[in-house]
Formats: sequence, structure tokens, C-alpha cells
Amino acid sequence: MSKRTILVILLALGFGGLLTVGAIGTCVYVLVRGNSEVSGALDEYLTRVHSGEAPAVYADLAEEWKRTWPKEQFLSFYRGVNDALGNYRSGRTNNIQLSANKNGRQARGTYAARFVNGPATINFTLSHERGRWRVLRVHYASPVIDELLLCAECGERANQLTPFCPTCGTRKEDMTGDDSWNDEARDDLRGDLREAVRGELRLYKNTPDEIIEYCREVHIDDECPESERSEFLQFAKSQLADAASALAAEQEKWPDVTDCDRLDKAEQALREAGLLLWQASPCCDTCSGAELPDRIDAIESRHPGFRKKLRGYAFFHDQGLPEMLAEGSEISVYLAYGWFSPDDSDVAPEVYEEKALAVAAEVCEQLRAQGLTVDWEGDFSKKIGLSLDWRRRAPLE
Repeated sequence: MSKRTILVILLALGFGGLLTVGAIGTCVYVLVRGNSEVSGALDEYLTRVHSGEAPAVYADLAEEWKRTWPKEQFLSFYRGVNDALGNYRSGRTNNIQLSANKNGRQARGTYAARFVNGPATINFTLSHERGRWRVLRVHYASPVIDELLLCAECGERANQLTPFCPTCGTRKEDMTGDDSWNDEARDDLRGDLREAVRGELRLYKNTPDEIIEYCREVHIDDECPESERSEFLQFAKSQLADAASALAAEQEKWPDVTDCDRLDKAEQALREAGLLLWQASPCCDTCSGAELPDRIDAIESRHPGFRKKLRGYAFFHDQGLPEMLAEGSEISVYLAYGWFSPDDSDVAPEVYEEKALAVAAEVCEQLRAQGLTVDWEGDFSKKIGLSLDWRRRAPLE
């Protein structure tokens, strides 16, 4: 861990190697196994927070955690965890326990995770807020972290990760990692920035200013020492200009009608028929589902009367799209879909499945009518596959 990523966070004494963060609450828990919503929310959180998306993840935390931890403290914590444990590989949720009190619903459990440098057991607490499960508290227990707390010189165990042993003052080279920021790391960051601006430009969802801000928050601030951040920010801006020029030259050779044009026409036709087609919805299925009401509000403001005839939806999210588009324009996306009951009443599962399948079939029919390649055989457990040559002239709304 370098000076830029020194993790200064108190550990729960007596548990050795246990990093505890987040807000603490009290509840009586009832054991419930296999809650897919909680498991999905936690999988999404861990995947994102351990793959360079901690700045964006912070906005989705439970409000109580954000009240107790400022953003920089959260980012500092995860820089330290990621430096200690290495890249996240895989994991699985074990017991999930649910509870309800006057403050709402909460869930807690354990997650067995594997990282490049070793295993970790993550104890978690989630809170159901604003229509979805949000992380309220996490604990990282790992022999890797436990080893870093032990001073090789005097044998004393520290209560926090610091560059020097608090007992004897010996510098902990394995924790400070002064050589981790070197020419190779600089080259890696430049490569990440090139791919980010190229992919974001091709996606055409964000403005140039928003792309630069994304580069700053996700890549530069998280990977680069403060003394060199302005240099890499300028590099990102120059790469954005170069990528924009290259994309403009490519556009001169595009056909008159592209797959993105066809997709936009399908979206319009489905909207007129009372179905929402949402291209590059935010983040993942969980986030996109939670933000469907806001999306419907936005469309209603542009197309009054849409809400009254709305029957169902289909969407593919933007997670991984910029990375794919940085490599080339030919991609595959997968659409989730669903049905809205007219009066928002609960219906039997078999009724919902029948209605949702009808929505999916209608979406596929319209996509095919526009000349797009669809892969779906009417299986409710499968998303709609869609192959695209992503050449977008008009920005996504």
C-alpha cells in the first residue's frame, strides 16, 4: 500500500485481521435463507467496489453510513482493502437474516470471498431504503490483513494499518509499498484513461465534461498521487479530443442507417404501443429496476400520456458497455423485461409470467421488424439477446 492509499481505520480489538466499517444498529433477526434480492445487492456492491467503482458506489450506500463516513474516508478504506487483498475474484453469500423494526427492514449475513492475495470473510448489514437494499455496514476478516497488522521487527500487533509500527516505529515496507506507483503504474493508468474515453464516446450517453469527471473520480483520484493528478487529468482531456476526432472520421464511413438508428426506431414504436424500451440503463438489473419510476417520469414529461398506456418494459444496462465499445463496435446486450399490472395489484406468479412473456414477445417482434438480430426462444428464465453494431449518431436520452 502506498502513501496515497494508507488505510487509517480502527479495528475491532480481539478479532485480529477484522476491518469493520459502517453504521451500527440494533435489531432482532429472523433467519431467512436464499433471499435473492439481498444476495444480488451484495454481489453487485462487492463487484463494483472492488473493481475501481468505489466513488460511484458511495452514492448508493445506506444514509446512516454516509452520515458517519465522508466520501474520502470511504475511498481511503477501500484503497487500503484492495491494496491488502488484491483483486476480487469470486465469492458466495452464506446465511442471510432479515429483520424489521420501526426504522425499516434490514438484512445481515456473511460472504465468503476470494481475492488474489487470499480469502476473506465479509460480514454485512444491509438496509432497505428508497426502493432497494443498500449497504449499511461491512466487516472484512482475513489472515492477509491480520499479517499486515503484525510488525515483523518487534512482533507487536497494531490496531490500524499505518506505514510505521506504532510500538517500535519500524517502517512497514509491505504495507507502504512505495514502489507501487512507478512507470508501469503510470502506463497502466494512461491505458485505462484511453479505453475509458474511447468507450464512453462510442456509447454516447454522457457529455464530454461528464466523461472527464468520470475519469477523474474513478481512475485518476483512485490510482494517482495528488501531485500528478493534474497531469493525468490533462492527459484524459487530450485523449478525449483525439478519440473524438477519430470517431468523427469513422462516422464518415458509416452506412446511412445504423443498428443504433434501428434500435431508436424500435424504442419509439414500442413507446407508442405502451412499452418502455430503456437503452443503457444505469449500472445493473437491480439499479435499473429501482430507477424505472424515475425513467417513466422522464418519458412522461417528454411524451405526455405515456404513463396511462404503459403496460410493460424491457431494458439492457450499461455495466461493461464502455469497456466493450473501447474494443470495437460489435457487441451483444441482454434485455430484462417485465409487465405492469393495470392497477398495481398483486397477481399469481403464473399470471405475471404469462403477461411478461407477452411483453417480451412484442419487444422481440418490434426489434426484428427493424432488422435487428434477436436471440430469444420464449424462455421466461432467459433474457432477450440482441446483437448490435453500435454506431450511434444521436446521444442516448
